[in-house]
Amino acid sequence: MGIKDYIHNTFIFSKSNNFYKMIFYLGIQSCKKIKKKYL
Repeated sequence: MGIKDYIHNTFIFSKSNNFYKMIFYLGIQSCKKIKKKYL
């Protein structure tokens, strides 16, 4: 595994990590909205 591969893999990992954080955040936001609506 070369340095280029390492950088490429870390880049992909950080991108997907941000993607999951974003989905997690949006999920929390929509849960809060639903709670406000029904509680």
